[in-house]
Amino acid sequence: MYFAKKGLRNKIAIICGMVLTASFVVSCSEEKKVADCVEIYYLNSRANGLDSWVSDVKINTMEVEDAVADLIDDMSKNVVTSKAEPAISGYVNLKSFSVKDDVVNMDFSSEYHNLGRIEEVLHRSSIVRTLTQLKKINYVSFTIDGAPLEDHYGENYGNMSADMFIYDIGNEMNTYDQYEIKLYFVNETNDKLVPVYRSVVFNNSASVERMAVEQIIAGPNNNQVYPTVSSNAKVLNLSVKDGVCHIEFSKEFLEEPFEVDPQLAIYSIVNTVTEFPGVKSVEFKVEGERSFTFRNFLISGEYKRNNELIQ
Repeated sequence: MYFAKKGLRNKIAIICGMVLTASFVVSCSEEKKVADCVEIYYLNSRANGLDSWVSDVKINTMEVEDAVADLIDDMSKNVVTSKAEPAISGYVNLKSFSVKDDVVNMDFSSEYHNLGRIEEVLHRSSIVRTLTQLKKINYVSFTIDGAPLEDHYGENYGNMSADMFIYDIGNEMNTYDQYEIKLYFVNETNDKLVPVYRSVVFNNSASVERMAVEQIIAGPNNNQVYPTVSSNAKVLNLSVKDGVCHIEFSKEFLEEPFEVDPQLAIYSIVNTVTEFPGVKSVEFKVEGERSFTFRNFLISGEYKRNNELIQ
């Protein structure tokens, strides 16, 4: 490892012509019109992934509260086969909703807690991914009988965006697993890393390590912690061999959009990836280069976990 100062980052592809009922075919059969309409997500017949149909609600509508009400009604409809499940059904019993700024707040009955973990994430992702397609809606928050929805670590989910739910687009099998991953972002004083837990649903053939790194690039979902690397960065390649996770980034990884200690930026990735079994260290590359300057520091070799940097 060499860390010496030199000189001193889910859409599921849907066929737009998909025939569900005659009424929907009439209203959304034209490709341009489908592109302007919100897709309604629901649990597939195997209850291990999502499918969708196209609604009449326009993405760029100005009547946001009416549009949300219509989409909630659509998410409650049995417009698919009897073996599939609408996003709002069964234990997902919506008591009320409200819209404030760019957030839809949804309050469910206590029955919501009876959902299994993967089933819960699929229902939640169906709702969030549906509603945040509206141009004026960026987030959805859940409460249960007025209390904020928490994960099994007791942390509030808070405002949820579509990018909290990660999918591998290319696999036609459309089977998903749920993961609770631990990500590391920087604290307000820029001197420590803070663990953040995030539930994600992704294709079980995808690399969970790559998914975690892309979540670091996407950044945090709240204002208690702060991003560490440029959101323009891309993961070009990632592989794990003999306990080493080899990550190759695009040149945008070298951008410095935030005033973050470079050591914390590097170890936000290292400590995140080494949370996974079988990963003991991380080697970085930028577009083929194993040694490169990152914010005035020379990066080279393997980096092992550093718990001393964690708050």
